[in-house]
Amino acid sequence: MNADRLPVFVLTGFLGSGKTTLLNALLPHYPDSALVINELGDVGIDDQLIEDRSVPVTLLAGGCVCCTVRGTLNSTLRNLWMARRSASIPRFNRLIIETTGAADPWGLIETLMRDRFLERHYRLASVITTVDMRRGVEGLKAFPEVIEQVLVADVLLMTHADQASAAQQLEMCAGLAGLNSAARIESMQPGELPDLSLDDAAETRCRFTGLTDATSFRPAAAGAGMALPAGALQSLRHADSTIHAASMRIDEPLERWSLMRALEQVLGENARRLLRFKGLFKVAGDAGPLLVQAVAQGMDEPRSLPAWPGPDHDSRMVLIVDTTDNSLPDRLLARIKMLALSNEAAG
Repeated sequence: MNADRLPVFVLTGFLGSGKTTLLNALLPHYPDSALVINELGDVGIDDQLIEDRSVPVTLLAGGCVCCTVRGTLNSTLRNLWMARRSASIPRFNRLIIETTGAADPWGLIETLMRDRFLERHYRLASVITTVDMRRGVEGLKAFPEVIEQVLVADVLLMTHADQASAAQQLEMCAGLAGLNSAARIESMQPGELPDLSLDDAAETRCRFTGLTDATSFRPAAAGAGMALPAGALQSLRHADSTIHAASMRIDEPLERWSLMRALEQVLGENARRLLRFKGLFKVAGDAGPLLVQAVAQGMDEPRSLPAWPGPDHDSRMVLIVDTTDNSLPDRLLARIKMLALSNEAAG
């Protein structure tokens, strides 16, 4: 076995649970990393939100690494290793893979274990799962994807802990421990570096190291008090999922007031279905984009970024909803665009 295999840290967690926030907190302390970001929509936004631009970042858009773009992940990791060996990119000593919020991490683990080239040059070091405290214990049971992400974790990181009471945090800890008693449970406060180590000497080690086939071991929920949705312990079939995403670009500059009015109207009317909204918008008169993010619990305060992270200055947005109507997210994005532009014209 090659002792120089690069450690791979998998960062997973449901939609809106704070994975990008965690990355921005960690990366300054681990500049010798490479990052692969998987996005559910065809338009990438999360890769544009990485603040440390010295870290090599690769975007895999258009589907989950556990199914749709699994083959693309294979070639991406091969290309990264070859580029590292030829010194065509900065040398990195660890790889971080951020999955989509709808991913079943087992598909990624199987890819690392079954591909002979990847197995020779990479090793799974740890699976870190972010869990949104705002969703509460009931949020753990709402989607099979959340259960899978919790079960596979070596570290469970409770995010948005400042928005939950001490009693709610204790209840969440008990729920997580009941599902995955082997994982370490931590909380993440805003502005604080979480108690995580991505060093090779880190105490946390992936429980699945040494397995030759990921399907030969899938952890079972230990907590008798946690009633799980039907099929939650089975490998996900995205064809049957009610999670649907759409993305859109807008060429024209937008007026901030018109844009926010359109977003508040459309997202507010569909809050029950909303899982995640992300947008970078070209606002008239601003040097950088306006970042808008929202989940079912509400919209974050819009944030004006000082500059565009790349040469592409078109507005872009990604919407992910829970619905049986797979055309709904496209229709909602079209309505946001129409209202933003028509409000602008009316103003």
